[in-house]
Amino acid sequence: ILEIPREIVLKLAKNRSAMIDDLKTLFRHRILQNALARVPLFSQLTPENRRKIVKHFKPVRAKHGTILMREGESGDSMYFIAAGEVGVYTSLTEAEDGGTTDTDSDQLLLATLKIGDFFGEQALVTNNPRSATVIALTDVALLQFSKPDLEAVIKEHPWIESEIQVEAFENLMRKNLSILNQLVSS
Repeated sequence: ILEIPREIVLKLAKNRSAMIDDLKTLFRHRILQNALARVPLFSQLTPENRRKIVKHFKPVRAKHGTILMREGESGDSMYFIAAGEVGVYTSLTEAEDGGTTDTDSDQLLLATLKIGDFFGEQALVTNNPRSATVIALTDVALLQFSKPDLEAVIKEHPWIESEIQVEAFENLMRKNLSILNQLVSS
């Protein structure tokens, strides 16, 4: 273990900004690798293969209150949370045009997701519309993984596709159970 006191890191940061960028990149990769190890569809990969997959994730930032995805819209990416919190909501009523409403009273909070959590994986697998609306509850740093990224990973690890399908189905069932539980307790 190498420990560098904060004071020394701050002094180095003043003179060597590239080093701070490298440390931030290393930290982001470490968070992502740890998150990937907890996600069923990536957990069976070796640490070396997870490191290879990390290169496919792209950093995205969003401000508090930003709608990251809307229920009913098509999607082509999933996201890992590197910093901040998001709320996952579902609509209790449907608008006349078949879309969802956006009033607070029509939204049911299903979950609050934090660092290391992920969302949006169903869009990668099912091609179904988004099953929930996700809103940034704080400023957030996300890591985006898109369909083209998934296709590249599946070429190297074909069994991942079935793992993703199972995970997407389980998440859909958890969402439905959460809605039922909240409606029953109301």
